[in-house]
Amino acid sequence: MDNSAFPALLEFKNKMSPDLQYWKKDIQTEMKRVCIWKEIDLPPPEFPKNITVKEVCFRERSIDSTLYKQIVGILRYLYHSRPGIAYGVGIISIYMSNSRVSHMATAKRILRYVKGILDYGLLYPRPKPNQSVKLIGFLDADWSGDIEDSKSTTGYIVKLFGSTIWWSSKK
Repeated sequence: MDNSAFPALLEFKNKMSPDLQYWKKDIQTEMKRVCIWKEIDLPPPEFPKNITVKEVCFRERSIDSTLYKQIVGILRYLYHSRPGIAYGVGIISIYMSNSRVSHMATAKRILRYVKGILDYGLLYPRPKPNQSVKLIGFLDADWSGDIEDSKSTTGYIVKLFGSTIWWSSKK
């Protein structure tokens, strides 16, 4: 596969087997560039389920939006190869213009999770001879689930021969 179609932050490799598509870039360099590598040097949390961001409390201290935008930018690149963080990254992206301490804490939690799974890849097995095409899709929606604006969130994932080929989470 041609590397030029992918963002520079990601590296497309074959590792151990021609069937394992392994995406990894020197994410440590990117995180060091924005001076946060040591800040997230805690054990990675479990799978980032139930990512929540508190409502913006006007008493809560604002943070440096430049750093927050850089972190969210790194995560937005990474969610193309990590479907598990798509929802959380979408949530923290909403607060880029008015970021607070709780938003940064959530972003760093997602980064800690990513740091723990940097060596994971996506397996694309070759179809067996005479195997029929098996395309499966899953869809889920949370109707009016956002407490701030009552908008719905939809997510889907598409698999070919049991391997993820396409996913999205949108509000």
